[in-house]
Amino acid sequence: MQKPFEARRVVVIEHDPGCPLDRFADWLDGVPVDIVRAHAGDAVPP
Repeated sequence: MQKPFEARRVVVIEHDPGCPLDRFADWLDGVPVDIVRAHAGDAVPP
């Protein structure tokens, strides 16, 4: 069974500090977002 939208999370992989969420932030308003900063050594989830 699929989870309701409210229960989902979005994982954003930031590959460069100069590439933030920027315009996507409005689209993701209200959605839990986990930002993985790969450029800073954060582990990218499988």
